[in-house]
Amino acid sequence: MGPDPAAMIPLLLLLATAPLERATLFEGEVSIPRSQWRAIRLDLNQRPATIEVSHESKRGRSAVRVVLMTSADVERFSQGRSHRVLASSPFSPRGHFRYAVTRPGHYQVLFDNRLEGRGPAVVKVKVDVVFDNRLSFTPRELPEADRHRVVFWSLGGLLLVCAACGWPLLTAVRARRTPPPDPPFA
Repeated sequence: MGPDPAAMIPLLLLLATAPLERATLFEGEVSIPRSQWRAIRLDLNQRPATIEVSHESKRGRSAVRVVLMTSADVERFSQGRSHRVLASSPFSPRGHFRYAVTRPGHYQVLFDNRLEGRGPAVVKVKVDVVFDNRLSFTPRELPEADRHRVVFWSLGGLLLVCAACGWPLLTAVRARRTPPPDPPFA
């Protein structure tokens, strides 16, 4: 028998409610000149996380769009080339968004004041990162004894599947080799 499924429920609930680690990467005001943009760089090399960005215009009549992109996409954006937006808020005086980062790398939060371009804008921004302690970018390796066990059971399972499929085939091939009985003579 295996473990009792009912006994596993408390363990699953404990894992599901594991505390998340939250850190504020940036909190402050960003000045964006008229018809321009600014960016804040975020380096996420540790483990998977969710980036949460909230913003509110403090001064200026312009609505601002806040965008999350990779650093490579920001470079393409600055050159006027095609780029990919991971998450964004609409052009508005306030907004927020979340994005789950699953790959380590360099990201940037970009503040775009180019749509209306009525004047400079000052935006109060908060950028948080929420780490899930159960996930990691770091690959793990099984101990040697476990690796041998995995290989042994995988090969054993493969042999069982081959035997289960091969037995009927072998029986059918043998049946075809047997010559048919001679017709009865009248």
